[in-house]
Amino acid sequence: MTRIKTIIIIIVTTMISACSEQPDCCDNVISNGYQAKLIDSNGINLLDPESPGAIDISKIQQYIVENGNTRMVDNTVQGYIADNPYGVKPIMIEEEHAVHFSFLYHGDDTETISIIRWNEEKTNTIICKFNIPGYPSYLTQVSQSPDVWHLEEENDPITITLKY
Repeated sequence: MTRIKTIIIIIVTTMISACSEQPDCCDNVISNGYQAKLIDSNGINLLDPESPGAIDISKIQQYIVENGNTRMVDNTVQGYIADNPYGVKPIMIEEEHAVHFSFLYHGDDTETISIIRWNEEKTNTIICKFNIPGYPSYLTQVSQSPDVWHLEEENDPITITLKY
C-alpha cells in the first residue's frame, strides 16, 4: 500500500511540474492584435458589404516582417489554433463593420511591421510596438504615419481607423 502511494505521489508531482513549465518554443512568441476600420475619403466604411467599393473581407491578407523577411500571417504554425488562422477576422464595433488582425511574432524586437493587403490595389503598412522584447509581451502602440494609436490599458484592444 505504501509503495502504491509513493508511485501515485511521484506521478502527480511530475504532472504538476510538467504543466507549470512553459515549453521552449514559446519563449520568443508575441501574440497580439488590433482592430481596424477602413473608410474612404468620403467617410464610407469600405468593410461594409453594402457600401459602394466595399472590400471583400474574406480576401484580406496580413503579412508580418520578421528578421527582414516578409511572411503571410499563419497562426496555425506550431500547433497554434485560432478562430482566425490567417489573422483576419470580421467583427462589429459600435454597429460598424471592422476587422480584427492578430498574429504570432517570433523574435526579440519590440517593433515590427504589419502589412495589410485589402485587395489587389489597396495596401496599408502598420508599425506595431510592444511593451518589452520576448515573451510575454503585449501591443502598446500601432501607427501609420502620421497617425499613432496607443493602448490605454493592458489587454484593451487598439482600434484604428485607416483612410484610403
